[in-house]
Amino acid sequence: MVRKMNTMKTGNFRAFIFQKGGRKMNKHGWLRILEAFIAILLVTGFLLFVSVRRSGQADIGEDIQTLEQVILNQIAGNDALRQAALDDNIGTLETFVEPKIPQGMNFTIRICALNDVCGLTHYEKEVYSSNVVISATLSEYNPKKVALFMWALD
Repeated sequence: MVRKMNTMKTGNFRAFIFQKGGRKMNKHGWLRILEAFIAILLVTGFLLFVSVRRSGQADIGEDIQTLEQVILNQIAGNDALRQAALDDNIGTLETFVEPKIPQGMNFTIRICALNDVCGLTHYEKEVYSSNVVISATLSEYNPKKVALFMWALD
């Protein structure tokens, strides 16, 4: 014996719970589930698209940071370049660094005291920087910080 149950009223919308002859589904609910699924797909697709575009830019930044670290480690490992850094001779360091910079990039080298903030006076769009501390040579102790700044040309 199947009993006929009353319908629930919600505004102008009627949801059939049970009726003689079996169960009836509410077709509006399936449409809402489908709309939510499509919305989730659109948002996920957009986020994937943005993350893929950003990962290409991050790779360039990582390559530049690696290049800066290699250059600065070469300066720290070469006695003549270490002495040039301790003597505040930026010209010698620029002569060493310039052939190692890829085309389409520009650079600046700054030599600062160990406790000073070593930054640029003006910044381009996106500046990559690394620094190394040159602490001493065999004859003197006068620690300096060598900072290398690189950015893309327009």
